[in-house]
Amino acid sequence: MRTLYLHIGMHKTGSTSIQESLCHCNTETALYIPFGPINHSVGAMTVFGEHPERYHIHRRQGLSRESVMALRKEMIEQLLVGLAAPQNTLILSGEDFSLLSFDAVSQLHKILTLAIERIQIIAYVRTPVGYASSSFQQLVGGGLNHWAGHAPCYRDRFEKYIQIFGRAAVEIVPYRRETLIGGDVVDDFLHRIGQPDLKLPRPRSNSSQSLEIVAAQYWINKHAKAVLPPAQTGALRQAVGAAIKTLGQSTRLRFAEAAVVDEAVAQDVAWLESVTDFTLRDDPIDATEHEVASEAALLAYGADQLRALSLSPAQHQQLAQLGL
Repeated sequence: MRTLYLHIGMHKTGSTSIQESLCHCNTETALYIPFGPINHSVGAMTVFGEHPERYHIHRRQGLSRESVMALRKEMIEQLLVGLAAPQNTLILSGEDFSLLSFDAVSQLHKILTLAIERIQIIAYVRTPVGYASSSFQQLVGGGLNHWAGHAPCYRDRFEKYIQIFGRAAVEIVPYRRETLIGGDVVDDFLHRIGQPDLKLPRPRSNSSQSLEIVAAQYWINKHAKAVLPPAQTGALRQAVGAAIKTLGQSTRLRFAEAAVVDEAVAQDVAWLESVTDFTLRDDPIDATEHEVASEAALLAYGADQLRALSLSPAQHQQLAQLGL
């Protein structure tokens, strides 16, 4: 029986590693379907998104609506060709599949079931603290300058797939190194799709920044908005990150639970636990982590890091402009 495995993230659970490994998969039995870039999020949002021209990647590239619609036509053709491939195991992978609307997932279901006998959804999930900590540190490197808005939104992401594809077709897996098969998300995914012996490249993806870098860069982002042009802010942020790396510091940011889990997030966790057979619990904090309870604490820590750095006179002057 031909089976399509649709991997829908969630974000910050090793999806890039899965995609950069599985994109090489084209064997007699298994195919990673060509569908735009190797992260099929772009294909998902371009083909099934309600307003694909508004998708952040297309906007960043400056694509017109006409260009996006032409790209959409190409991607639909790619998808249909891939779904008609002879292999018994077909794979799609994109975190943004989980962000599609109910109607978009219904359309996805319609297209997939016309071509494929069996569809299995696979989603990995992090705890709210793990997700918020990882998401925040990545976004700070891109210029994030506000504290809120890092809830995992489990129900919004997954309930529509359960309703449309059926609970038995949706496999939700806790993203914990100790419980992943082989202690690795790529190994775990290969076992779940019935291809445990598949030999694929294993690139290292999305390495975490240290707390020291995150705190210092967040301080810059927070204070630079009305003072420095974006290009200068980005260059200063990169210079500071490089300088801190030379010091060899590697403490990891971990938000305190109280900074992340409010009543809405607690209800979201309760929903997820009601439809799975596991509970979401963070491991005890270890020696490599530093718990941050508030924005003020993070900014104070960042300022301390910046004061201790040896930078160029021009960079010290920029920091002084920001109030350091």
